[in-house]
Amino acid sequence: MSDNLFNERFWSYRQPAWHGFGYISDAPMGAQEAFSTITPYSVSLESLITASGNLTSYRAIVRDPVPDDPQPVIFGIVGGSYVLVEPQRFCEIYDDTIGQPIETLGALGKGEKLFLSTKLPSWSVKGDDLDNYLITLCPYDGVSAILVFISHVRPVCQNTIRLARQQSTEVYRIIHGTNVETYLETWMSGLYQRALSRSEHIQLALETLADLQIQEAQVPQIIDEIYPIPPEPIKNAPPEIMEKREAEWEWVRKSVLRSRNAVQALFSGLGTGLDTPATKGTAYGLFQAVAEWENYRPTSNEDSRGANILFGDRGRQIERAYSILEKGGIR
Repeated sequence: MSDNLFNERFWSYRQPAWHGFGYISDAPMGAQEAFSTITPYSVSLESLITASGNLTSYRAIVRDPVPDDPQPVIFGIVGGSYVLVEPQRFCEIYDDTIGQPIETLGALGKGEKLFLSTKLPSWSVKGDDLDNYLITLCPYDGVSAILVFISHVRPVCQNTIRLARQQSTEVYRIIHGTNVETYLETWMSGLYQRALSRSEHIQLALETLADLQIQEAQVPQIIDEIYPIPPEPIKNAPPEIMEKREAEWEWVRKSVLRSRNAVQALFSGLGTGLDTPATKGTAYGLFQAVAEWENYRPTSNEDSRGANILFGDRGRQIERAYSILEKGGIR
């Protein structure tokens, strides 16, 4: 099934999910309390022994039997440095760190992935309502990292988790190693507090951009300013060095042109949600086009995308777009 829930282990605050499964609560709950309502389960690390009886350094990630699935299930094999964040402990960390009611909680597959979300402040720009959720995904497959991210998508199943990850605006990966719980607490709290502290500022900023109309003839010029082509390299070095510099400049030039064309296409109608009163023909719409491109433009290293948005050139490019657009576009 596309929901891929572990025997309907899903909890939701007030709002039923599309699949109709799970426990819908009219009362707010923390993660531990919600987890207790969906037939909780345990995951542990078990030592591996060779056929000759020798103890190895490898361990198996095992889901313990539950009433509706009475056989233990092995999720993966890991080395000695792997540190497990057991499901109950995962919920405890959320409650101790965030201390707010959750929005959704669910287990996928046979329990090899556990997710939970909490509602963040929503934005409304000229009727364009945008919900935000802090989402944490804890896998037990022995390969995947824990993810903490912010998305506009409310997670209720495997498909919505995938969509939320694809459309996430901030994301952090935490490997199952030393200090994994400390890192989980730090990033969960950091993203949550950052979202709260800047919510009012973002609301006002987006409203300002939505009030700025952009003439069609201005759009290419503004995009060019957002994505400038650097000057050609000065010919002041030996031929072999100049050849390398010019090749690098040509690569950058083509990359800039690709970004310009992509943002233009998104703003002109291909972008997600860019046909609303708040976005169509406005600085807000062009900002959204830049943000969509920077969040989802192709990369050779998918795992680096989130850090790049937070700390790298993707994030700086989005900030540059906002800085230019809030001043009315072309300076």
